[in-house]
Amino acid sequence: MDINNYNRDYLLRNVLVAGLQVKAYEDKYERTDYMYCIENGLEYDKELHQSLGYKLDAYKDIYIKDLEDFVNCICENNDIDLDDLKLYYKEKLEND
Repeated sequence: MDINNYNRDYLLRNVLVAGLQVKAYEDKYERTDYMYCIENGLEYDKELHQSLGYKLDAYKDIYIKDLEDFVNCICENNDIDLDDLKLYYKEKLEND
């Protein structure tokens, strides 16, 4: 396996793992929401809810960073100028 494939696979793995963590913390966070607890007869734990919220935000940041790294790797390996691509889509969005 050459280094480019290894990097791509490694970065893709990071994206997938972080995405799964985000989904897991979203589910946990929603199940500790005040209204969810009241509606389901559960005890609301504000500290747990806040802690899960902080972890969810952290994993979202990690997910976004891993996704950016993966996109950068793909662009570098395929001679795509990411800045030109961003500019193209920015202009396209503004014109739509």
